[in-house]
Amino acid sequence: MGGKGIGGAVLGVAAIPVMVVVAVSGASPTPPAAPGGGLNSAGIPANLVPLIQAAGTVCPGITAPDIAAQLKAESNFNPNATSSVGAQGIAQFMPGTWKTWGQDYDHNGTNSPLDPGDAIPAQAHFMCALYAQVSTLLKTGSVKGDPNDLAWAAYNAGLGAVAGAGGVPQNGQTPAYIATIRKYLALFTLPGGGLAAGASLAQTVLAYAWPTNQGQDHLAQMPQYAAAVKAAEGSGHFYAHQIGEVPVGRPEGDHCSATVSLIATTAVDPTYNNSGLTAQGAGFVPVQEAWMAAHWQALGSASSLNLSQLRPGDVGISNGGGLTHVWMYVGSVPGFAGNFVEGSYGYPGHVGFAPQARQSSTVLYAGHPDAVYYRKK
Repeated sequence: MGGKGIGGAVLGVAAIPVMVVVAVSGASPTPPAAPGGGLNSAGIPANLVPLIQAAGTVCPGITAPDIAAQLKAESNFNPNATSSVGAQGIAQFMPGTWKTWGQDYDHNGTNSPLDPGDAIPAQAHFMCALYAQVSTLLKTGSVKGDPNDLAWAAYNAGLGAVAGAGGVPQNGQTPAYIATIRKYLALFTLPGGGLAAGASLAQTVLAYAWPTNQGQDHLAQMPQYAAAVKAAEGSGHFYAHQIGEVPVGRPEGDHCSATVSLIATTAVDPTYNNSGLTAQGAGFVPVQEAWMAAHWQALGSASSLNLSQLRPGDVGISNGGGLTHVWMYVGSVPGFAGNFVEGSYGYPGHVGFAPQARQSSTVLYAGHPDAVYYRKK
């Protein structure tokens, strides 16, 4: 935080109260102006990677690479860092700011800015609130600039200073702070916009799917998912049902088969539906079912299974009675509210939704009585 109190009077500018942003299921948060890539964890202490990945799912405007780059700039990932003016911990919270944003996020009995399990989630929630506020100021024309730069500036110098300056305060310190974060952001962002093949299933799910069920009218994709789909298509992969087929008002790859294909090829089986992904009709559920029948192990019908028989990475698919759908069982992923991940294309009577969590106490999906499950051999 550069040693400055956040939300207080900074550089002679009156403070603007910081509003608390609460994620509500069914809401449609404003996506960032440009999607970011997945997290490159090289150079990040291994114990911090899951915390940073989870922090990158709090809101779409602040990604895991954003969080990592800011932590690097603030403390070089040192959980015990302190400043001469009293900023503490890996995210350099001032005591007054910690009173507002700090809590025992990791449920270990302590509430401390020196505990990364508390400080990193607090950083994410605070940054998301600042991002929302500067986005509002941008819409009203009160400030100019990139929303992430403005949010970082508010974290460093105070929201009042940003509002008073009409953008990033030109005080010497804050522009240098943002430049440093941007430098590290390039290091911590994977090229091509997606996670590297071989990423864990938990990491992939948190990066590519909303951690709560946003509802059937939710259209905004996770920024990492959107970037990964775009990168995959640029390399010759094909996620639509037909060439050029994109539902009106919806982004490419926004359906169930693209969701499962992207997550499966990243974290479960790099050969998943390999021939289909490079051909017309790759997004057609029967194409995936034929591939799994040939290459994976059939577990049986949903009606013959229970949750205890499934393993993370198992894929359920329905191709009967005119109902086509595919989804993945992911088990228990910290920070993810469901035991399944799914997306939907949208069809009459069903608006559709971007990749997100789906909670179920039964394997048998409502409306998909002919579902069958498959597992990588």
